[in-house]
This record gives sequence, C-alpha cells and structure tokens, in this order.
Amino acid sequence: MDRKKRGGAATPAEATEEGEDITPETGFVVKTHDDTGRKMFVNVCGSPKIPAPGNWKGGKVPAKVQEALEKLAEENGEQGNEALRFPLSCGDLANDLDKKGEPASVCDVILNADIVAQCLQMRRLKVFVVELALAWVGQKHKLELDPKYKLPHLRYKGVGGPKVQRVRVDPRCLIHELDGALSPSPLPRCRHA
Repeated sequence: MDRKKRGGAATPAEATEEGEDITPETGFVVKTHDDTGRKMFVNVCGSPKIPAPGNWKGGKVPAKVQEALEKLAEENGEQGNEALRFPLSCGDLANDLDKKGEPASVCDVILNADIVAQCLQMRRLKVFVVELALAWVGQKHKLELDPKYKLPHLRYKGVGGPKVQRVRVDPRCLIHELDGALSPSPLPRCRHA
C-alpha cells in the first residue's frame, strides 16, 4: 500500500491511514539501469521522522550495527539480524532526463537522517544501504535493477528537490521479506515506514 501523497487530495486509503507527510533532506544518489537499459537514479534521502534501528543515538553507528555489517560481509549475509532492520519509505517513480538529455527514471528512498549522514563516512554501511534501497525500488516497482551501480557526485537527482512522502506513524509497522535476487548479497528483513 502506498503511504505517500501524490500531490493534491489524498486517496481514500491514504486519508483513513494514520500518517504524516514528510519532506526529506537530500543525501546521495545511486545510478544504475533497469532490465530495459533505461537509467535509474535512486535518491537516498534522510529524515529524522523515519526511525533508526536499535540504539542509534547521537548520529553514531551503534556497535551492534557495525558488528552485524562486518558479520554480513564475512558470511555473505545472514537474514534476520535485528540490528540491520532499517525502516524506510520508498516513493513513486518519476520521469527525468540524464545529463545527455536521455530519458531516465528517478525514485526517492527515505531512511533516518543519522543513517544517511553515517553512510557518507562509513563505506560498508553505504554499500549496505545502497543494496537495500535498490532492492526496495526494484520490488515495489517490479523492476529488475542492475546490481552494478555508480555513485555520481550529486546530492539529489530530479526536478524540484525531494518529494513529499506520506509515512505511517502507527507503531504497528509491518515487516516485509525482500527477495535477495535483486541484490548481489542477501538482504535482511526490513520494515516499511
């Protein structure tokens, strides 16, 4: 179920759902391609209104998260690790143009702002978040995304900056399994905020 506002009036499902409209802060951009060869830009954005996993305080990566990331890298991933269940919100696809003027797709993924800030300092965390974001975009929009990606020196790709998304504020968030086939390494279960 979509949890964001598309501009204008909310749909009946959105109007009855406990939620909040948030406009995220820019973070970084991931560039890849879908199975048709079309460029896909995923904007990894941050908001303090999206919760962080575990004991994430003061903008620092908790020791449990660091250990889980190291274990994930060593074992090539173990699903179900609580420390790596990152709540996020995945937006709608939008059409845009790349720098050559060719058609491209753009999608915003919002995580906790502290997580996005730490991605810029901790490579292993950034790789994990990129794979997570690509998996969610692929699953939500039924796209096969190339696991090979680039990180252009952009904070955001798209006209008008980050888009407003409607996120659930109900603490009874659901846990969804992700299909690891969209990513080079298995992904943990995650909540969709």
